[in-house]
Formats: sequence, structure tokens, C-alpha cells
Amino acid sequence: MQIITFDRGLVELGATVFSQVKDALAAVCAVQERNRSTRVLSVATLHRLVCKRRVNDVTSSLGRRQLCENLQVELGVLTTAWGVEITKVELSDVKVIKKGENMALATFNKVLKSELGSRIIETVKGAAEEFVVQQEQKRQPDHQQQIGNDTEKDKTDLFGAVLCEENELKYVLNDSLENLDIDRLLCSLTMVIDKQLVASVGYIFQVNCIGFGDFYVDLKNGSGKCCKGISSTADVALCLNRELLFRILKKEVSPMQAYLNGSLRILGSVKAAVRLTLLSDRFNCLLSL
Repeated sequence: MQIITFDRGLVELGATVFSQVKDALAAVCAVQERNRSTRVLSVATLHRLVCKRRVNDVTSSLGRRQLCENLQVELGVLTTAWGVEITKVELSDVKVIKKGENMALATFNKVLKSELGSRIIETVKGAAEEFVVQQEQKRQPDHQQQIGNDTEKDKTDLFGAVLCEENELKYVLNDSLENLDIDRLLCSLTMVIDKQLVASVGYIFQVNCIGFGDFYVDLKNGSGKCCKGISSTADVALCLNRELLFRILKKEVSPMQAYLNGSLRILGSVKAAVRLTLLSDRFNCLLSL
């Protein structure tokens, strides 16, 4: 039979109950249709016990053993009055039809969708934006000092030549990103995807980019892949425009900053979307080679 577990999973299982008549008189007089009554009682008790457990508790060997013991004890207490002793209980193989949910995450998502959650998001968003501004202000003096140091070093002809080459490389990189089309982007992303990245991320991302094209990145199956079009099995969808895509690729803005200021829309788990930064880091390493 199929039973919904405590963590909203769905499992299919059965049980074999072995019984022995200890009191023949009670077995005949205390209950009608003893075998049918024992079967109905076993089904009801098994359903009640499984409903209080999570999917992992039902599928693990220790959890199955404890479930058998509890089922045998509870059935024994009820059937003793019928003159019947439950000698043994065996569970069938458990088939998981639907995996259990993360209850803490489900509760958190429910709170976020409520009016209280909206207030919390607004509060966190304001605090995060203020923090980003403060960090940028702190970096300004260090950046200006670095520019001053570079200016002093540029007095030598050798350093002037090196700086010139770096600037030329920077202009070439910026120009290549501006002229990048979706096919070249997917080709570049494919070069940095491997099994190690798939093991670290574990999600499928759908990217809907206005003025550029739709594509998806599979970092969940096999060695990973990225293709044009729409994925029906995507875990997270990101909606943005072409300009924002290039700014993220150049690391001028982080995905979290774009999400907080509303320019990036995330459909699905924000926590999962953050894992996409592992791919963008590899892509930037490829550009810097």
C-alpha cells in the first residue's frame, strides 16, 4: 500500500504478519473472522506508524528493524485479548515514489510567501544594499592608493610597456564579451564544465536572457552540458537582460546584488542559484588565461 510520510514523501510497502493461536476458546469467541480482523488491524497500525516517520527512517535498515519491532509489539497488545500471539513481522521492500521534503526549508518558504516574509525580505534587502554600499566606499581608498602606486611604477619604461600590454588585453577581453553570441558563450561554458563541477553544484539552471537567447546549463547529470532552448527539468530559472549578463560575466556586479536590486529574477531556490557562481568563477578564469 502507498503511505504519505511525515516529511510529505510517498512510499509503497507491505508487511507479512506471522501469528499463533494461544487460546483457542478466546480466538473463537472474542472476535469474528479472526484472520480478517488481524489483517485490517495490521494495515491500520502499519499506516499509523509509517505516517509518523520520514522517508529515510523507512528505507534505512535500522529504521525498518525498529518499525517491525514496534508493529509486532502494538499488534501483540491488541491481539492478546483474542487469544492470538504475533510471533514475527516482516516488511516488504520499500519503493520510494516521492522523496521527502526538507521540512525546515518548506517552513521557511511558507514564511517567505506570507505577509511577514515580505516584510523580512524588505528589511534584509535594505540592510544588504546598505552593506554593499559601505563595502564599496571602504574599497575606494585602497583602490585610489593602488592607482597611485601603479602611477609611480609607470615612471620606468619597462613597467610602462607591461601596463600597455595589460590595457590592450583588457580592451580585447571587453570587446570579445560585447560581441559574444550565444553559440560562442555555450562553447566557452562547455570547456569549463566537468564531473567535479557537476558533483559540487547538482542543479539544472534555465537562463532566459532578453536580447540574447534562452539556454540551460545542466550541472546535475553525468559530465554536465549546456544547450540552447528550454529545459523541462530545470531546478532554477534566471531571468535577466543582455546587459546584466555581460556585467555578471565581467564581475562588475554579483548575482546576489542583481537579485537584491531587482534586475535579476530568480524562479526557484535562491540557495541553488548561488551555486551557479562556481561556474562563473571558472568562466572568468578561462577569460583571464
